[in-house]
Amino acid sequence: MTGAVSFSPAGESDWVQASVNRPLTTGDRLWADAGARAEVQIGGAMIRLHAETGVSILNLDDQIAQVQLTQGTLNVRVRRLDANQVLEVDTPNLAFTLRQPGEYRRTVDADGNATDIVVRNGQGEAYGEGAAYVVDSRQPYRFTGTGLRDYQYVDAPRPDEFDRWSTERDRRYDNSASARYVSQDVVLGLTMAVIFLLMCAGASEITARFSAPAALGTALAIFVVGWALQYWGHYFEGMKPAFYDDVMGLAIGPLFVLAEAFFLFGAKPELRRYIEERVGPTVARRTPTPTSTA
Repeated sequence: MTGAVSFSPAGESDWVQASVNRPLTTGDRLWADAGARAEVQIGGAMIRLHAETGVSILNLDDQIAQVQLTQGTLNVRVRRLDANQVLEVDTPNLAFTLRQPGEYRRTVDADGNATDIVVRNGQGEAYGEGAAYVVDSRQPYRFTGTGLRDYQYVDAPRPDEFDRWSTERDRRYDNSASARYVSQDVVLGLTMAVIFLLMCAGASEITARFSAPAALGTALAIFVVGWALQYWGHYFEGMKPAFYDDVMGLAIGPLFVLAEAFFLFGAKPELRRYIEERVGPTVARRTPTPTSTA
């Protein structure tokens, strides 16, 4: 967030100075003043406000994120869409559902009667009164009125300072250590937190029931067995442990194992696809097939 950005909580008419990292909920409103910019993170999407842009949160839960652009320009970067997740950016004259990960730009004129939709990559669908259009990277559109029958082909705007700011934000995120190692999946995060709490409770129980030498011996035994299983698994996988290349793998390894457990039971297919598109699928070691001799 840069410059003067105002915030109005749900159910309130007053505006206050927005603060960084403030959670948003249904009914909240944001306004970026002249020369200001702001970013809202919703799951795997980044919604960025240009100067003199207003947005309202219409609906927000685990599956639906519905935002209304009342005036100005948004850049939206969608890194992933989970199964059954809906991301919709509405304007006064239409609704636009983002169907695929990609980069999108939306602009609304001051009177709210016309909306420009530019899909740099990805695909979405515009809805009006009795009409719907699929919009992709092949052609930007300007829709006037609520019926969507009055539309024009427009040229994609040349990258401006707002686009360059958005691109720099994406670059910094993509190159950050947290983006490489920490999943933003809420279910995985909560499950991992529960597992750690149970492990802490178990460790406390061991130290309470046994003497210090016995507790230390138990911890060492668990440590040795765990690492033995780790190397055994990597042998059959045919790949070296991640921490050989980056020591951060030691800290985030348990989350990798948890994600693999989810994938094994068919859960989180969109997250699995997203990971495999970036780093490739897990490759199991191929054992040679014995051949018989006459």
